[in-house]
Amino acid sequence: MRHVWPLIVFIAILSPQLLAAVRLPEIVVEAVAESARAPTSFHHVIRPAREARQQTSVAELISRTPGTMVRELGSPGHFATTSIRGSSAEQVTVLLDGIRLNSAGIGAVDLSTIPLAAIDRIEVIRGGGTTQFGGDAIGGVVNIVTQQGKSGRTLSARISGGSFLTLGASGTYLLSQPKQTFLASVGHHSSAGDYAFREASTTLNGTTVGTSNTFTRSHNRSLAESALIKYDRTLGSGWHITALNDFFFTDRQLPGTEIETTQLAPTNPLEATQRLFRNNTHLGMTIPTRQHPELSLTLGVDNVFESQRFDDASPALGPAIARLTTSEAFAPHLQVDHTIHTDWARHEWLLRYDFRHDHFTDVARNATTVAGGTHTRQTHAVLLQNLLSFLHDRLQLLPAVRVSLPSDFQAASHYRLGVRGKPHHAITLKANIETSERVPTFSELYFPDQGFIRGNPDLAPEKAWHWDGGCAIDIPRLRAEVAYFRQYIDNSILFVPISATTIAPINTLTVRASGIESSLEGEPIAWMRLSGNYTWLRAHFQSTGKQLPGRPVHKLNGRVEFFGPVAGRLDGAFYADMQWLSALPITVENTVFLAGRATLDLGITATWTTALGTTYSASAEVRDLTNVQRYDARGFPLPRRALYVSLGGRWG
Repeated sequence: MRHVWPLIVFIAILSPQLLAAVRLPEIVVEAVAESARAPTSFHHVIRPAREARQQTSVAELISRTPGTMVRELGSPGHFATTSIRGSSAEQVTVLLDGIRLNSAGIGAVDLSTIPLAAIDRIEVIRGGGTTQFGGDAIGGVVNIVTQQGKSGRTLSARISGGSFLTLGASGTYLLSQPKQTFLASVGHHSSAGDYAFREASTTLNGTTVGTSNTFTRSHNRSLAESALIKYDRTLGSGWHITALNDFFFTDRQLPGTEIETTQLAPTNPLEATQRLFRNNTHLGMTIPTRQHPELSLTLGVDNVFESQRFDDASPALGPAIARLTTSEAFAPHLQVDHTIHTDWARHEWLLRYDFRHDHFTDVARNATTVAGGTHTRQTHAVLLQNLLSFLHDRLQLLPAVRVSLPSDFQAASHYRLGVRGKPHHAITLKANIETSERVPTFSELYFPDQGFIRGNPDLAPEKAWHWDGGCAIDIPRLRAEVAYFRQYIDNSILFVPISATTIAPINTLTVRASGIESSLEGEPIAWMRLSGNYTWLRAHFQSTGKQLPGRPVHKLNGRVEFFGPVAGRLDGAFYADMQWLSALPITVENTVFLAGRATLDLGITATWTTALGTTYSASAEVRDLTNVQRYDARGFPLPRRALYVSLGGRWG
């Protein structure tokens, strides 16, 4: 009860009408996106359809948004994660149509396993989210929403290819009718992956080291297949049902660090491979109430299954490794929505119960591999939220509280208060304060002792609180936003050396993060679009003042696009994307840095629309025009200059 009573007091103080709720009848309940739970948050919406002409990825699109840092470990199709406001990848929750993709086994979500073909929008919600979206969201949330569509039938297809023998293909069919929607999408990606790279340019105690030799990043092939099916239907009685299944498979070679390429091979051959299979399933039902139309009840269940097979007959350290890990989550939920109208306010109540059963297994497939065993976790959570709107929505308050109870850790309460105001129709002010917590993953707790790395079963949960504030200006042809944030993380989990030969995760130095995020986009003239954003980030250890490894202090993105009719039914566009990062520290002591970088991408596209409305498109893009050698992590060089072309069509 000591965790429940603050929930009641916290909400009731802000809502004197709580006791009268049952007597107020009028209400309209609409199906809304998951991020509508957090209207006071600072967020950035990405529309992949606008980027369809490019050979792009979820990771790349996210990297262009303010407050984010994407870490890629190889060519397209290889492991990629994101950080928000200086967080770790484990501190970012990733949702696909409300399905939580973070597993209790690994925690971080590999963005390369999320194809773009069926996606309508990607919402990057910055600054916490544990209260409203559940555990892991200390840094923020990436909310991926699949296509909804307008009335009618649409068939689209695209094929692309380019450098490193890369091939991509996708097809999507969307049927949208007044009472039902059907979406089917398939995708393919393959790449030989081998590319030339220059050894890393690092700064060691003020001296620049590296960049003198060129090598080939070999053993880098990747193959991926994906499919997604979604069906929505509204029944005659007003009931609404949803079913979704998302399938992904990849088989890829892992070249390891550049040391394995430049110093150990071919004496020690590159043989590491990974096969990953993931299947997400969602079933949901919204039930209206005839006696109380202001109420709606939503029932749903998610099942997320992931299997990873890793083999390396000749690792750089230790004996041969052959292991199979499986992670499965079964997650039913129950949600009640209730909207109350009074003479001076509107209350949008949300009461939600979540249960999640996580099962993780790590099995050795040969005699020399040490297995991590089997682990389970059951988590109960209750969310109570009230969005209060005053003055015709010009002032909104969002108090929320979540109580969660994992089976292997103590119960915890998380609180959030958000404020959103519009003193003028073109000006929006926002501010938030929230507490958060992340329970360690099974890998952090129980990773098997392999001599040089092991888990730590004595880890405590990370605890954090954050606040932010800022404003947005939205006028015709121009939108600008600026936000300041500050975050405090205690019991921060970090892998550190615990002996001369072994690293392990420990609850270590307290982390403090603060920063400024700014963005600007507009169309100064009818045929030109400009956009850009800048992030200043000070994410450091409180006791030493040193910047967190892998987090740049400065990040700048810029884009210019020229578009318009060329002749008759032919339209064209030319665009340029620029990104600049300051130097990346890669050690806790900040004695070694990866060099800062500036990259430039150029592209051109042509679109032909027939008299029947069918659209055909062709595009070409040059990545990293200046041929800069990029590194997001030490030992993992990224591709340099590359060329991609694509052809597409849209019917209906």
